[in-house]
Amino acid sequence: MAGTVYIGVPPAPPAAEDRTPQTPPIFPPIWNVPPRNALFTGREALLNDLHAALTSGEPAALTQAIAGLGGVGKTQLAVEYAYRHANDFDLVWWLRAEAPALLAADYAELAYELEMVPRGEPVRDQSALIAAVIRRLQEGRERWLLVFDNAPDPASLRGLIPQGPARRVLITSRHPEWGTLAQPLRVPVFEPEEALQYLLERTGEEDADAAEELAEELGRLPLALAQAAAYIAETKTTLRGYLALFRERREALWARERPPDDYPATVGTTWSVAMERAEAENPVAADLLRLCAYLAPEGIPLALLREGRKQVPEPLREALGDELALSAALRPLLGLSLADRAGDTLTVHRLVGAVTRDRLPEEGRTRWATAAVELVDAACPGGNIYDDPDVWPTCDALLPQALAATAHAESLAVAPIATQHVLTVLGVYQQTRAQFREARRLFERAIPIAQATYGDEHPEVATVISNLGSVLRHLGELAEARRCFERVLEILNPDHPNYAGALNNMGLVLLDLGQVAEAGRRFERALPIFEKAIGENHPTIATLVKDLGLVLQGLSEMGDMETRSSPVEPGPRVNEAACGPERRAGARGVNNLRGVLWELGELAAARRCLERALAIDEAAYGPDHPEVATDVWNLGMLLAELGETEKARCCLERALRIWEAKLGPEHPNTQTARRNLEGLG
Repeated sequence: MAGTVYIGVPPAPPAAEDRTPQTPPIFPPIWNVPPRNALFTGREALLNDLHAALTSGEPAALTQAIAGLGGVGKTQLAVEYAYRHANDFDLVWWLRAEAPALLAADYAELAYELEMVPRGEPVRDQSALIAAVIRRLQEGRERWLLVFDNAPDPASLRGLIPQGPARRVLITSRHPEWGTLAQPLRVPVFEPEEALQYLLERTGEEDADAAEELAEELGRLPLALAQAAAYIAETKTTLRGYLALFRERREALWARERPPDDYPATVGTTWSVAMERAEAENPVAADLLRLCAYLAPEGIPLALLREGRKQVPEPLREALGDELALSAALRPLLGLSLADRAGDTLTVHRLVGAVTRDRLPEEGRTRWATAAVELVDAACPGGNIYDDPDVWPTCDALLPQALAATAHAESLAVAPIATQHVLTVLGVYQQTRAQFREARRLFERAIPIAQATYGDEHPEVATVISNLGSVLRHLGELAEARRCFERVLEILNPDHPNYAGALNNMGLVLLDLGQVAEAGRRFERALPIFEKAIGENHPTIATLVKDLGLVLQGLSEMGDMETRSSPVEPGPRVNEAACGPERRAGARGVNNLRGVLWELGELAAARRCLERALAIDEAAYGPDHPEVATDVWNLGMLLAELGETEKARCCLERALRIWEAKLGPEHPNTQTARRNLEGLG
């Protein structure tokens, strides 16, 4: 469910005689729109224009981008439209578009609702799932409306909006230009009459002159008006009393400071007044707001704050461990609309967060940015994320908070150890989900932090560079991947535990580059180091045996069998039981055994290994992950050698489809699969 954002305090609806009667909406079977604002005011012309465009029948008008200033009410306009026209659709779905991870999570939830994926089953390849949902919407017969809330720019949604005549799409964004992707609908501030009506109805006052003056002072920005009205209601002051206080505080605050570029001075002053009131009522409330200002604006889990309270300064630390004290800290934030609570999560509007951060002295910014990123770091799961799907939901929930906290920490150059660790964990998780480009960006951010923290020659730096090298290899950027692993081998001593892994990774890159003999020398150096460290029956040993089998095959094809040594007798080195038959490591072990058996001419046994590895990987990763494509490609090549040409063709075509979608048409795997298909005739 998407987070709830209100313009003003979400009170109980007013009495029936005070509202224009409306037919209650009949919600479609699939619906996740945030709660309706009971005090939504004005905007009738915009709503009519929006509906006319979406029902015009013009293909270019079926996607509308609601654009305008932060706090102008774009989200509330989309929410109101969805409620007014709920009866017109079979499916209405709200997607948080501000970050790729949130958008992917909401698309995944839609897949569960459409019964495309069993609920509770982890989905490893999110991008493949998104593509499947888009196809399902395009090919289905439902009348549907999608709302992409808070999209940064057109590039962030390219390829992620379903097409077709059944579509109706709303996008909310500050970005004003949408080109051919969407037809823009600009949302201005309130008209003078709308602002006047809002303040009078919201406060219950009759002083129209004071309301008109205050509306102009606030720039008629809906969020600023809502904030003022909430303050008036909370403090029992008057419109004119608030107007006088606002004018005094504006002069006092902004005479000394330059207004931030990303929001108007009027909003900052309004929120500053409310923040001072909240702090006067409960100083811990102000600290809670400061901490949240360095996290993601929506969906901040209170459980994250409670469990990580040891990373938070006092007195907030103590309050987070006491439910009564936490409720007392939340009360003024909720009452003054500085925060909103939905279940066990908090929402702090991004502009409230910006004002909060701006009002802090340098020492305060350092303190709270450090607390936020260390809080997230403490919540990061340990162990092998790649092979443990049980921790993926934790990573999913943590991702938006981690992205926000690390960005703030980087900008202030604080908490480098925690920041680098969080970026690395996130990168591994994104790599696990086949989000290779996102993983690359995270590792590239982590490397300079690790270098500045530990020094260029530290093993921690080698670890992050090695992670980047693995991602670059997946992306087909082999020369860059090779440079990464060369640098890792320069940093690590031969007796370091990770040295053998670096040799193996270098061998894989050299193998991809066609330098088979060089690859073999790396594998041969790595194997005895691994055996000494972890024993002969470990799955990693099976990986090395498989890699050496690939080298043997490559040298055989080159007529160079006499030039290599025979480093292993593969049979006793591979113990499938050590891998665990239902684990991802088990799949790799079975697949590696296949490589050895293939080299020995045991093709039927190799086929059984491949089919079992494929079944394990499909269950773990889903049907369209690159790991599965590798299994399918290997099976296709083996079937071709066995003379089962049509079955081989089906496998190679499937591998080609996956690699083209995930890695691109120029990736070596894609090109190899294409050549092999052509070779089948």
